[in-house]
Amino acid sequence: MDNESVRLAAMMVYRIASSSDEAAALFAVECVREALVAMSTHASTSSAVRWVSHAVTLHAVTSRSTNCVKELFGTVAVRDALVRLSHQAMTPCAVEAVSLALSDLIFCGAAHEELFLSKCVRNGLLSMVVSATTQQSIERLAEAFLNCIFLSRVKRFLCVRVRDALLAMCARTTTGECVLQVADTLISFGAVNYPLVSRIVTTCEVRDAVVMLASRATNSKCAGFVASAFEAVLRADWDTGAPEMFGTSSVHEALIGLATRVTEPLDVGSVS
Repeated sequence: MDNESVRLAAMMVYRIASSSDEAAALFAVECVREALVAMSTHASTSSAVRWVSHAVTLHAVTSRSTNCVKELFGTVAVRDALVRLSHQAMTPCAVEAVSLALSDLIFCGAAHEELFLSKCVRNGLLSMVVSATTQQSIERLAEAFLNCIFLSRVKRFLCVRVRDALLAMCARTTTGECVLQVADTLISFGAVNYPLVSRIVTTCEVRDAVVMLASRATNSKCAGFVASAFEAVLRADWDTGAPEMFGTSSVHEALIGLATRVTEPLDVGSVS
């Protein structure tokens, strides 16, 4: 099966299944799931990757999907299919599609949660960082990392490689929405109470990344999230106070700048 055939078949599944509730129910069956898994082995272009991922996402995570349907797609085979697709996602649109599917399938059911918090998923997400060059693809990829970090709390996601991936995404953020999502992911990473995490986040690189996010926070909510990222990095397990690396003019100016942008009561506490 060539890439064009994969793209067309997956696109037709997506468009027909999304046309009505009746069509969605008709396509939410095991044979369609297996067909999508099979197509993932032949998808090697970003367009094919994108449409196979969209088709999986439609069944697994859309609002019209029942818990039974989501359980149907919460399998090792589907996970492995998405991991394969992640390594072939070479454009922002493909990264966005695969990230959405991986991110939301984590919530398909507690019985299958661990399937999507594995090392292979982590490596799949990491492989897409270089191709996440648009704000929307960065948002989706950061959200996928956030869900994995938040739910797993395990060392396979709390590592230098994931931290460096988040820092790379920080450097590319330009919109308020993207800044908010990346900041939220950094908050989740920094808030985990492991000694290892303290060593990972207590670096000049992380400090500079949060300062950069602060300069791009364009509204009150965004400023509040970036301030919370500072709080997560300035960890509670420092009994004697924050390291000297945070006592700089750039950090001071960043916090002052955030304070001037906060206008909503819910966000004030983060900066205070």
